[in-house]
Amino acid sequence: MQHHYFSYLSEEDGIQCASAFRFVPKKTLAVGSQVTVRALGLCRSYADVPMGEDQELKLTVGREVTSIGSDGNIVVPYGGTHQVVITAQSAHAAARRNVTITSLSPDIAQLETGRVTLDAEGKAYITIMGRLPGTTYLSYAVEGSQVKAMDTVRVVSSLGFVEAPKASIISGMYVSEGTRVELTAQEGCTIWYTLDGSCPCDEAKRQLYTGPITITADTKLRAMAVDAQGNESEVVTFAWFIKTGIAATHLSPLTTHPSVYDLQGRRVDNPANGIYIIDGRKEFRP
Repeated sequence: MQHHYFSYLSEEDGIQCASAFRFVPKKTLAVGSQVTVRALGLCRSYADVPMGEDQELKLTVGREVTSIGSDGNIVVPYGGTHQVVITAQSAHAAARRNVTITSLSPDIAQLETGRVTLDAEGKAYITIMGRLPGTTYLSYAVEGSQVKAMDTVRVVSSLGFVEAPKASIISGMYVSEGTRVELTAQEGCTIWYTLDGSCPCDEAKRQLYTGPITITADTKLRAMAVDAQGNESEVVTFAWFIKTGIAATHLSPLTTHPSVYDLQGRRVDNPANGIYIIDGRKEFRP
């Protein structure tokens, strides 16, 4: 078993101490199995008091919540409401956990409730009310874990407002090959989409959505909705990945890629280290 520790120097005697340990097993541990953590009596407690005797702690292996978020395209009409689906992975670990949601500017976007419970699929629904035109942020925190996330919320004028399409599976998720994704839009709207990274506003490249789309490979989908009067929604980008691991490559210079997206399908202007969607592929920026 590999282990990592996070250390600091004591201000009094300069002795290096460990404030936290992270253990990485060489093989996957079965859910429900037990692990014994032993601290020797030579160790000192958080109060810098010698332990005196060896200490043991038995821990039961459980599933871990690894992420939470929405589709990342939250636009609320001024004076109206918008329902957002938040999804956590893995669903088994997230089921029945509570999530605390906070609007950083409730004068712009107000939440109907600040606490929801994830269902058996790791999903929960929140309603946002548009109070004033502007931009704010929502923060999510899964209780009982360290998983947190943030989304941008824009409140816009309701005149000619068309809501962007929604997907049945949140963007950035890993799915099994053959998974079917459904797109929905507000009543009376037509959905146009592309799978080659181009804008669905391009009549020469876009496709008319008529039914579920089958995911057979890593997919980047861009979509927009158009109402009967010709009003268009914003273009929203979704990305899904097949559950075969991350085949990361080195990201070429950003000057050749004006559009870089994170795993939630949100555009990133100054990407740090990590994995991003470039031209419909996952690539690694070292």
